[in-house]
Amino acid sequence: MKLIHSFFSLWGIFLHLLLLGTTTLVYGHPHDVFHHRAKVNDSFGDLDGLEIPVLEKRAQPDLRVMALGASIVFGVGSTDGNGFRKLLRDQLRFSGYKVDMVGTKNGGTMKDNDVEATSGFIVKQIHDASKLSYKYKPNLVVINAGTNDIVGNIDPAGQPQRLKSMLLDLWSNISPDTVIIVSTILPVDKPAAEALRGGVNNGYRDVVSDLYKQGKPIYLADLDGFMSLSDLRKWRAHSGRLSRKLKKENKLKDPLPADTSNDDGGKTCRKSPGDGINAGALTQKGSGYDDGTYEHDSQEMGAVLTITSDWDRDQWFFARIFRSDRDDLLGWVENSAGNVVYAVRRNDGGGKFTKIATDLNVNDNCKPKGVVFIDLNGDGLDDFACIGPDGAVYASINQGNGGGDKPPSFVYKGLWRAADSRFPQAKVRLADIDGDGRADFCGLSDNGDVYVWRNGWIDDMPGYWQALGKRFEGKGMGNLEGTRFEDLNGDGRDDWIWVGDKGEAHTWTNSRSCGVGKEGDGLKVAWRPGYYKGKTSGPTHTGGFASGIRNRIHFARIYGEPQDFGLLGRLDYVYMEHTKGSNGKHTFRMRVWKNKGYGATKPKADGNKYCDMTGNGRDDYVWVLSKGEMDLYPNGGKNFITGQESYWGPMQKAFFKPDRDLDRRDLHLTDWDGDGKCDIVWVDPNNQNRVSVWRNNYTPGGGFNWQYLANPAPELYCPEKRGIGFQDIPVQFADVSGSGRSDYLCIEKNGRIWGWTQDANGAWTYIDQFFSSKKHDRANMRFADVDGDGRDDAIWVEKFSGDAFVYYNMGRRDIAGSRYWWEIQERGGPFPAYGGSYAGSCQYFPDLNGDGRADLHSIQGTFPNTAVTAYNVCDGNRSGDDSTDIKKPDLIMPPETPSNGGGGEESNTPPNPGENCGLPQKWMQLPIKVGESDGGEDFCFAKWNQGVFPREIEAWATEGSLHWIRMVYNDGTQVTAGKKPPADNKHRYGTVKWDPWHDSFDKFSLYAGGFKNGVGRMVLELSDSCDSGKCNLDAGAYWPGGPPPEVDVPRGEKRDGMLLGFRLRAGDIIDSLTPLFSKSKPVKVTLRDAKFTPTWQELNARPFDGTKVTWSKEKGHEDGGEIGVTIGSEYSWEAAVPEVVTVKNGKKIEVSAKYVGKQIRRDSQATDAYSNCFDIDEDDEDDRKDADAADFVITESGTYCPDGERVGNTGMSDSELLNACPI
Repeated sequence: MKLIHSFFSLWGIFLHLLLLGTTTLVYGHPHDVFHHRAKVNDSFGDLDGLEIPVLEKRAQPDLRVMALGASIVFGVGSTDGNGFRKLLRDQLRFSGYKVDMVGTKNGGTMKDNDVEATSGFIVKQIHDASKLSYKYKPNLVVINAGTNDIVGNIDPAGQPQRLKSMLLDLWSNISPDTVIIVSTILPVDKPAAEALRGGVNNGYRDVVSDLYKQGKPIYLADLDGFMSLSDLRKWRAHSGRLSRKLKKENKLKDPLPADTSNDDGGKTCRKSPGDGINAGALTQKGSGYDDGTYEHDSQEMGAVLTITSDWDRDQWFFARIFRSDRDDLLGWVENSAGNVVYAVRRNDGGGKFTKIATDLNVNDNCKPKGVVFIDLNGDGLDDFACIGPDGAVYASINQGNGGGDKPPSFVYKGLWRAADSRFPQAKVRLADIDGDGRADFCGLSDNGDVYVWRNGWIDDMPGYWQALGKRFEGKGMGNLEGTRFEDLNGDGRDDWIWVGDKGEAHTWTNSRSCGVGKEGDGLKVAWRPGYYKGKTSGPTHTGGFASGIRNRIHFARIYGEPQDFGLLGRLDYVYMEHTKGSNGKHTFRMRVWKNKGYGATKPKADGNKYCDMTGNGRDDYVWVLSKGEMDLYPNGGKNFITGQESYWGPMQKAFFKPDRDLDRRDLHLTDWDGDGKCDIVWVDPNNQNRVSVWRNNYTPGGGFNWQYLANPAPELYCPEKRGIGFQDIPVQFADVSGSGRSDYLCIEKNGRIWGWTQDANGAWTYIDQFFSSKKHDRANMRFADVDGDGRDDAIWVEKFSGDAFVYYNMGRRDIAGSRYWWEIQERGGPFPAYGGSYAGSCQYFPDLNGDGRADLHSIQGTFPNTAVTAYNVCDGNRSGDDSTDIKKPDLIMPPETPSNGGGGEESNTPPNPGENCGLPQKWMQLPIKVGESDGGEDFCFAKWNQGVFPREIEAWATEGSLHWIRMVYNDGTQVTAGKKPPADNKHRYGTVKWDPWHDSFDKFSLYAGGFKNGVGRMVLELSDSCDSGKCNLDAGAYWPGGPPPEVDVPRGEKRDGMLLGFRLRAGDIIDSLTPLFSKSKPVKVTLRDAKFTPTWQELNARPFDGTKVTWSKEKGHEDGGEIGVTIGSEYSWEAAVPEVVTVKNGKKIEVSAKYVGKQIRRDSQATDAYSNCFDIDEDDEDDRKDADAADFVITESGTYCPDGERVGNTGMSDSELLNACPI
């Protein structure tokens, strides 16, 4: 007979969630996993129904459980941060135990989220950390430790003994009766580490075996081989024996009394990275307004200037040499002495130019080809840069002392950026990519990709360079000469513009991103294409002039009209039209098109502010329009929310509306008068940041009333100016003194802070230095009360990762030149406090739960403006169930957080690898990676979570390696990776096309053995029904000694799974490929907002085979799904395919569907109801027990509805099945 069961034991959960929680990709080795075909599909999903006997529900000791380890144990990489711990706890609770998780760290959304694990720790560090939790006296310790040791190649021979030392210390310091479960180390995707893993795991086995023989209460969770494609029944039998052994030996004893006398149950404790408590769901869901994507428009102004010259040598340049809002015209001239000077025509506004008598001398004889005028130091005026033939850059700095007929002086500074052999002059561009006002260094690859180095610090010359990595992906325009970077829309960030030979220009705008990164690959940019007004494709500027005029096209602030208040001027389009007279003279007509474009300047996330506006102790959410009007989202008073529940109360539109336009960067929410409610303070940027206040007189019954105070503190001022960057502001308000009223902090560009404190009576005291310069960018400094002592601490946010570090405010004390004592670590530097998951500019520190401590509030994307929150709590050991309903746990992972929308490089069409190419879903085949080269970059060629699937692959290879692939999706988009070789008889290439909903691969093989052990060959074969006869592809290397072993990529038990995409690494070659397949052909499609053609009633009346369903977006909600399931004498299972999300209006897509009905819901699908089934041996006592505990038992072949009722024999028709299992 066969058993259908959906239950887990402790061991099943522990091992399953270890896999889900790991941050290391888990693959079987290609040569180990393809030699056997499993009887059960091999994937993460198969564990859903894996039956492992559960501990009996009988009188058992209370469990005090310590999960000990590093990132896997902590839950890094799991969507809820719980990793395996919550399901471990839930299973133990369901099994009848009282459970308290213990540890000094906290992580995840679960209520009882104590843990002793820190990401990145090696065994020695885990050993040291375990000592912090001896006091809790756990009677069960679950350990996964050692991955970081083998990754770092840290004395692998001694690693088992380091583990043993930790185990012995646990028993010595907690209790000799404490049961310890040790797991072997999971597979890793780093070849050097993987080579060490087997030996270390053997050592772990020996340690556990020896200790067990000595009578120690220790057990091994052996994960080696668990992820291979061999039969899972071997593990079921092993883990079942292990569970029964623990139960039989009765090793679990009551825990000793815990020593928690020194635990602080109050609120004044320090914050540690990762110990935040997740609020449960999105705490922001897209509030605010933006100005959309860029739409270009222009007004032709004619020829505003005509110049006659003796030369035509690309001598014209536009630069802001007098003032920041207008570009002047400069003409390159080599004078009689052989020195280069620039004739200056000053821009007087309104399209009027005046030639001044004195030429500009930049003290550099640079040839025109290398000349760049750009702001190098962030003062708003353009400096001079000369790019040499080798790509080295030299600088002269504008002193800003020009006026009238006198141009400013330029001081030569020398080498600004040394040459890089990859980027000679023709491949170098200077541009402000990160929006801090300082030009960065950009190097272009042959394919148009742009690599960026950030110009760091505040001096005229770079204080340091920070590698940002590839920050723009080439658009295949074909000629690098057209690549420009210009701030077209005036938001302070240089946009990518490609200028064609006839003057046409294509544009991608540059916006701030919340995408997390690191130095070398960070400060992500949210790129979006712009178009001409009313168009959805093509150039922003149509050009259309004669060929060969690319170098005569300029972008400059001739008129420089801002799109809106608070923005910089837009760049106008300039064509220096040239004619040559019969006298040999050259005439240039400056033809100008004034920029009237709109958009891509105001991401929603720029309007976020947080403060307690109602005085209830919890910070509210205030969204501020760019001109100062404010909307209020009052704090709803909820600590935890789920699903679609709102964190906030009803929005109050325009609860504050100033009588004039005020830049939101100059508006501050702070408690000015100490009444517990936040007031609104404006600092005047044109009057040394002197203050005006709108005092908040809110009452619960009367609403908001504002009392305007024009100049309430005349002594306050700050001569510093606002920077270009979003958060580069000169003044912040914080309660540094602890008086309950806000203090005034003037922040210099180097981070030094001075200002005034305000006492409880409103008197101000001058402080010559609050905080000395720590060489942190001013834009990355925040103030909030982290430890709950009533004084705001200084927080430095690392811009790439969003990690936040704290200088703890210890109060008034003269120390090191400051009047306040800011405690740092003994080894120096601030204390690590918050672990970032988003870029630093998207991290906020409000007190949302009202406990007086700064929480971490993270914006996920600058355009959607969604957010998640982690509470900073201080309440000692946490405990308690997440629900009063104790039931058996299931393994449905929480929904993924929103992607794109300002969270990454949005122009780069492959999605973030973590979204579509992360851990496999339960309906997916376990992926296999082929190719061991670690070169190139990580790509994700998959969009299945949008209902989009591959339909075409083109691949090119040389004699030695697979070099280039192109994939086309069924929505018409395409992606490429690698470097395409030339078409000749030495290169093998091909294209294969198919219908993803109907065709499947007869062959899908990959070979390693390419260059640096990258991918060597790809061989694909389809049925003869595929499109245009493109049914075969063989692109690969030639191996004189014969090819390496063929890797037959698994595609489900019936080998008919749908190709979902690839995860890959690629540079000049395809370094590695990981094909992603579903475990079967699609058997279910969920349609949302759909209209069926023909109707769903007509579809249900048709035979299923070959039926095509075509839909387009329309109001309403309809789902399609398969009803019932047939179980034959040989068991097989077809898993679901992902939901197909809403498609654009008018877009046509074809899929295969079975039974379309308005009342069908996802949970009616049988494959969601039953996880697995397997044979039962009636002579086996354990199998009989399993059968007794099963949901139900099947004793004969047949067709079964989701409730387990047998409704017929196998082979029922569609109509019979629909009638037998009604909707």
